[in-house]
Amino acid sequence: MALANPDLVERIRAGAPLNTPDPATFYGGGAAGYTDYPTHTA
Repeated sequence: MALANPDLVERIRAGAPLNTPDPATFYGGGAAGYTDYPTHTA
């Protein structure tokens, strides 16, 4: 949950929806999935 939502605390505070994680990018294989999830904008 936290990996797909780098701004998890802000999303919870704002009642914003969470990003859906992409399991295909878990456990290595490059930067995809670690640095490219969008952050919440008000």
